[in-house]
Amino acid sequence: MKKILIFAGIFLLFSAGCRHGMNVDSDLDAMPTFRPFKFGIIADAQYSDKNSKWNRQYRKTPEKLRQAVRIFNEHNVDFVVVLGDLIDNDFDNFDKMLKILSRLGRRPLFFVLGNHEFCVSDDKKNEVIEKLRMPNGYYSIVYNQYRLIVLDGTDVYANRYPKGSKKHKESKAFVKKQNLGKFPFRNTGDSAIGKEQLKWLDKNLEAAILNNEKVILLCHFPVLPSGPLTLINSKDIVGIIDKNPTIVAYLCGHNHLGSYVENNGVHYLNFLGMVDTSANAFAIVKVYDDRLEVEGFGRETNRILKIPSEREKKKK
Repeated sequence: MKKILIFAGIFLLFSAGCRHGMNVDSDLDAMPTFRPFKFGIIADAQYSDKNSKWNRQYRKTPEKLRQAVRIFNEHNVDFVVVLGDLIDNDFDNFDKMLKILSRLGRRPLFFVLGNHEFCVSDDKKNEVIEKLRMPNGYYSIVYNQYRLIVLDGTDVYANRYPKGSKKHKESKAFVKKQNLGKFPFRNTGDSAIGKEQLKWLDKNLEAAILNNEKVILLCHFPVLPSGPLTLINSKDIVGIIDKNPTIVAYLCGHNHLGSYVENNGVHYLNFLGMVDTSANAFAIVKVYDDRLEVEGFGRETNRILKIPSEREKKKK
């Protein structure tokens, strides 16, 4: 069983303040009463020095990221979340993108693991989490009466692990046992959240209820609407979400076309891929007591997402 750790100090990313908790909640900024806050969102930048494919502008993402960082600083966001796939391939590509993100200064920066983080050589796959200064593949952050739970959708994903390793074999065996139904070709979506992480998620949700916290789930992979890019065990995740009235939103990337659906009072928002087309795409999420306001930049859409009361949720 994993030890319960809380990082007491500040975890630095190129001197940028960034506190995390490993498999537990970590107080980013504990406050006695709620106040509105806002955070930046980036999804699927996928930087690579290679030619465009599927209308993806790999070489243009560093400049797009610079624009996003500049706007995040101008709007004085409280922190920034990268929803996975910061790079497309080649471990060295991290350096260029992380240098740009260091311009956030001491603003906290949190990463979510995507499948393209592991499109690197086998000898580098075990270094990705350390490179991103993450405490673990999944962790939670308690901030201002909210619990942001970062899920690791690459938990059960063969390409995350070196070939021949125990985890690689287990992940391949898991996928082989699944009935993928009408989605037999999943386009790198052969991934799932493992049993240990699901137990950890349940404990975090119990803590959120006990502490009267609202919850935002953050993952690279979507779970709704159902499709070839969703997690294999997306039904299990949605089932957990449906049972927890504290959850207000599930934010993700991976599907570069984006999507939005509301289900049982929870907002499932898939942000557009930054890498696609010559236009940029990123957002600022403003959190209020009764709603989330998404301010989209470039191709990203503006949205107002109402947070229903617990009584309203029960009626649905």
